[in-house]
Amino acid sequence: MSDDGGIHYENPFATPAAAKTAGRSLRGRLTHPVTIWTARGPDGDVGLTMSSVLVADGEPPLILDLMAPTTDLFEVISSTKRFVLHVLGRKDWELADIFAGLRRNPGGPFEGLSPGASDYGPLLPSQVTAFTARCQPSAHQAGLATRPRYSSRTHMVKGIVARGLA
Repeated sequence: MSDDGGIHYENPFATPAAAKTAGRSLRGRLTHPVTIWTARGPDGDVGLTMSSVLVADGEPPLILDLMAPTTDLFEVISSTKRFVLHVLGRKDWELADIFAGLRRNPGGPFEGLSPGASDYGPLLPSQVTAFTARCQPSAHQAGLATRPRYSSRTHMVKGIVARGLA
């Protein structure tokens, strides 16, 4: 990292290796899709990059995620019970970094994107696969590294709303 206030060559928010738990290290070595979740609340659009996602097939299919209750997205989904899950491709890494807060985007993460509208939240204009989903009233503690209020939430997939399916 530059010590003169210049460009950071490492992630300044990264957890130091000595502070990582074995579970976190294992999770980081597993292959996960990168997703962006978006929702529309009374104060505007919110979104967050997420990779702690599991899909359980069934009728209806379920999405299990790990999301901190301190995020704006958690608050909006808890209130509206709806969201859009966008599955990103390799070419979308800059978008993932913006919604993760790792890359600056003056004006906020949606600035310059012109997202589409849906009843579930903003639709990102990229050629990503997007699913609309409704929240089921379910929350559980999940793991030691999650802090007492970090919870696992369950969502029901309602339908594919965007392009990008093979």
